[in-house]
Amino acid sequence: MKVRSLALAGVGGILLQVGLVCSTAHGQIETPGVSIQVSGGRMTAQLKNAPLKDVLAVLARQTGITVVVHPPAVSGERLTIDVRRLPVEEGVRRILRNTNALFVYSSLTLQAVHVYGQSVGASQSRPVALPTPAASGKAMDTDRTADEMAAADATAALLDARITSLRKRAATTLGDTYDASAIGPLAQALSQDDDATVRLSVVKAMGRLRSEQAVASLAGALSADPDLDVREATADALAKTWSTASVAPLVQALHQDSSALVREAAARALGSTWDEAAVDPLVRALSSDPNPRVRESAARALGVIGDSRAVSAVANALSDVHPWVREQAAAVLAVLVKR
Repeated sequence: MKVRSLALAGVGGILLQVGLVCSTAHGQIETPGVSIQVSGGRMTAQLKNAPLKDVLAVLARQTGITVVVHPPAVSGERLTIDVRRLPVEEGVRRILRNTNALFVYSSLTLQAVHVYGQSVGASQSRPVALPTPAASGKAMDTDRTADEMAAADATAALLDARITSLRKRAATTLGDTYDASAIGPLAQALSQDDDATVRLSVVKAMGRLRSEQAVASLAGALSADPDLDVREATADALAKTWSTASVAPLVQALHQDSSALVREAAARALGSTWDEAAVDPLVRALSSDPNPRVRESAARALGVIGDSRAVSAVANALSDVHPWVREQAAAVLAVLVKR
C-alpha cells in the first residue's frame, strides 16, 4: 500500500464526506456485514464478506474522515476483518491494508483517504458526489468552495496519480488558481517527479502564479534539472515572479548552462526583471557568449533595462560577426542614446 503525506485532501472521485464523528452517540451503523464503532478515539470493526463500497461509506460516517473513491475502485471487492479497540488511524489502515489507498494528512492528522482501483486509469468515469447522511441532517462540507475542492483534488493528483497526463493536468489546474498556496505542492512535484513533461507543466504553472515564493524552487530546477526544456521554461517562470531574488540564478544560468537555449532564455528573463544588477552579466554575455542567439537576446535585454552602462558594449556589438546580433545592437543603441 502506497502512503504519502499531503497538505491538502482530494482527487476527483466519488466523495463520501461527513462531519467529524467520534462519539458513541452514533453507535453501530446498520449495514449488512459491516459493523464499525468509534468511541474515545478508538475503533472496533467487524466486517464479514462486506462490499468495499459499503465499508467505505460507513467508515466515512463513523470516523469523520473524507473518503474519496476513484472508479472503478470498489467494483466487486469485499472485505473480512475483525479489529478491536485500535486507534482510529490504525484501524482505518488495517481495514484498507489490501487496497490501493492514499492517506492524506494535515498537521499530522489523518484527514482523507483516496481509494484507487488496482489498475489506475482503467476508467475515466466522471466523479460523482455520493451524499452520506449526517447526524444533523444538514448538508456537509458546505464551507469548502468548488474552487477549494478543485485545488485539493489537483494537489493530490499531482503528487500521486500514476498517469502522466493526470499529473500534467493537475499542475495546470493549480497554476490556473492564481493562488500562492499552490506553490508548495508544485514545488514538491518539481523536485520529485521523474517525468520531464510533468515538471515542464509544473514550471509553467508556477510562472502563472507569479509568486516570489516560487523563486527558491525554480532556482533549484534552473541549475539542476536534467531536461533543457524544463530549464528553459524555468528561466521564463523566474522572470514572472518580479523578484530581485530571481536575478542571481538567472545570471548563473546565463553564464554556466551548457544549452544555448537555456542561456538565451536566461538573458531574455533578465531583461524582464528590469533589474540594474543584470546589466553587467548581460554585457558579458553580449561580448563573449559563443552563440549568436544568446548574444542577440543579451543585447535586447540590455535595451529593455535601458541602463547607460551598456552603451559601450552594445556599440561594440555593431561589429559582431553575426547579422542578427548587429541588427539588434543597432536597434538597442538607438534607444539607449536617447535616454
